Amino acid sequence: MIIREYEQSDLDNCEKLRMKLFSRENKAHNENGTEVDSEGGSSDCELGWNIFVAEDKGQLIGFIEVSIKKFDGMVNDRVGYIEGWYIDSNYRNKGLGKLLIIEAENWVKYEGCNSMASFIPADNATATELFEKLGYKIVNKNDISFYFLKEIRRMDKAI
Repeated sequence: MIIREYEQSDLDNCEKLRMKLFSRENKAHNENGTEVDSEGGSSDCELGWNIFVAEDKGQLIGFIEVSIKKFDGMVNDRVGYIEGWYIDSNYRNKGLGKLLIIEAENWVKYEGCNSMASFIPADNATATELFEKLGYKIVNKNDISFYFLKEIRRMDKAI
């Protein structure tokens, strides 16, 4: 099993995984309703976007979509944001989710972010537990969702 960056040839298989995560019958959308384009990017993420995939014997078995958003009131207004994160049920509990998160965190650090955030449904106990194990803290919650945030150590790009 390998973790790697999304490639254009992954589009169809990644869409199938997105459909499982977002449970949509039409095109896959992120939790904000933003359509993901054919390049794997989001039309509203002007600060940056990337997708990492988990692959086993040529088959995509998971992904993490991460963007960089601008949040006022943060030490650094560029914040990494997990848009979507999914591992096929046959491959769960093998550490792949953690590896995808680490890859996404490394990318946003390299892009100059000091923190990573995500919203998840309040009833997703598995994701809540994993986020907490990975050092994320609930900074806001309501009956519908939890907002997680993790301070990460920034890396400067090589010149």
